[in-house]
Amino acid sequence: MTTANHCILLSELQVTHGIIFPKTGHMLTFPKWEHILSNMRVIAKKTINAYRECYPEADGQLKAWVALIEGQEIKNFPELKYIFGSADFVQPDRVIFNIKGNHFRLITAVDFRNQIVFVKWFGRHKDYDKINPSEVQHEYPPC
Repeated sequence: MTTANHCILLSELQVTHGIIFPKTGHMLTFPKWEHILSNMRVIAKKTINAYRECYPEADGQLKAWVALIEGQEIKNFPELKYIFGSADFVQPDRVIFNIKGNHFRLITAVDFRNQIVFVKWFGRHKDYDKINPSEVQHEYPPC
């Protein structure tokens, strides 16, 4: 391989896979994030599982919600709303899901850029009316 060919190859890689340090010619590589973070990830599955145990009547619906949201690449709230028609957005980053025909509410914080859904709160609709969804922090089930 000639030096000229090697430089062309490195300059192509620079655009897609890393950074070349000009003085040394060494290359720092990094993964293409769009291939790694292609689907939503639910953070705090331990919390979701605890809510499933605490509210067994919502177990199947919570399990289905996790399976559905983790199978999607969702770029923004309108795309999420298309999939979950009853979802509501609350500033600054909260998305509220109706679970089991609106008997329960699931409050999440969604980071569309990094494809992460943070579980913040889950409970009965009557308990949801007593809290401020934009301020609630991560809560472990009361059971």
